[in-house]
Amino acid sequence: MPPLDGRVAVVTGASRGIGAAIAAALRTAGARVVRAARSLADGREDGYHDLRCDVSDAAAVDGFARRVRDEYGVPEVVVSNAGAFVL
Repeated sequence: MPPLDGRVAVVTGASRGIGAAIAAALRTAGARVVRAARSLADGREDGYHDLRCDVSDAAAVDGFARRVRDEYGVPEVVVSNAGAFVL
């Protein structure tokens, strides 16, 4: 059995680069991976659960967190990889 078999993992900034690589590694380890990014559309793709979320928008983050909890349960792994810039 994979070490994270069935556990919920959330990765922000998961649409490309390091975030995408982390999401892939978690999925390989058996986790149910919820990917979050501004550029993702809500749905399922390639075994991932995708939710659109802009981490610079507090209301969007609150809604995202509620949705993850309600639809997938409390995550056991959270990777906060998304970047946000304040000007």
